[in-house]
Amino acid sequence: MGKLFDRLTHKLEVRCRPYCAALVAAAGSSERMGGTDKLTAMLGGVPVLVRTLTALDRAELVDEINEKGFGSLKDD
Repeated sequence: MGKLFDRLTHKLEVRCRPYCAALVAAAGSSERMGGTDKLTAMLGGVPVLVRTLTALDRAELVDEINEKGFGSLKDD
């Protein structure tokens, strides 16, 4: 996946344009979905979280991806 893990761990290269960070908000108990975990729910055979991170990873102008709500994906 492109530079996804570099973006999650904040290992970024210097750019000559405004800095762009994306926030993936993924919290909640999924009550309105009948308790189905929204992050791992399949959409066209691919988990929703994977689709979201893949789309952000492919966005060339996104320098950093931050997550809030589904625990840490980083090696802090």
